[in-house]
Amino acid sequence: MSVFVRFGNGCMTFGRGLAFLYQHSLWGFVVLPCLVSLVVGVSVWCGIYFGFDYLAGIGTTLLTDGALQIENPVLLTVIDWTARILGAVVGLILTLVLFRFLLSIAVLPFLGPLLEQIELIVLGRKIETTGRQDFQNAFYGVVSSIKHSLAGLAILVVSLFLGPFNVPVNAIAQSYFLGRGPFDLLFEKAAADRADRRRLQKGWRVEIFGTGFVFFLVLFLPVIGVLFAPVCVVTGAALLYYSPDSRRAT
Repeated sequence: MSVFVRFGNGCMTFGRGLAFLYQHSLWGFVVLPCLVSLVVGVSVWCGIYFGFDYLAGIGTTLLTDGALQIENPVLLTVIDWTARILGAVVGLILTLVLFRFLLSIAVLPFLGPLLEQIELIVLGRKIETTGRQDFQNAFYGVVSSIKHSLAGLAILVVSLFLGPFNVPVNAIAQSYFLGRGPFDLLFEKAAADRADRRRLQKGWRVEIFGTGFVFFLVLFLPVIGVLFAPVCVVTGAALLYYSPDSRRAT
């Protein structure tokens, strides 16, 4: 299977996941994860936006009452709105960077029942794990999320000096980090140890990029993105992973 086909399969996870949820009426399993995802995403964005707005207010005060003492109302309005727009954009970008970490600790744990239903429908059985596996997977998942979030922030800072290459570099990096979340949830049940998990991650790297890319794009949709992206992408990733045609990577 070519790289382009595999990447395309990853990009289709959101649409396939949404169609599967609708076809099998699994909405009862997604209400709580969707609400948690929405609350987490909106809270992070609002916190960053209002924090930036507060700092911008301090800056405006310094401009009007400080050494510059700008009194032109038109110029002050332009500066104020520029700061607000910049705060909204920065808030969105940082939310995307932090969402990978928050997804793992706040949203994915609520997707266990949904994933079990998908397993029953697609495989005809639930994939069981031991308590030791669950503990190891939870610990490794948190460590991995922290590492990827720090890497995402580092790439974001470095990319500020790349000019027009800023957007593609961030899109590629954040796509990979976001794509890891849904597949790591699946690898946790399939891998016997960390070495086996790394082997699966390497084998599914192209699909991870495709899944993360569509995840990245959908998150830009106001409210709808953080509300439905996690459940639909995880569902689509599970369908892709459990598909007999895709098991060449396992």
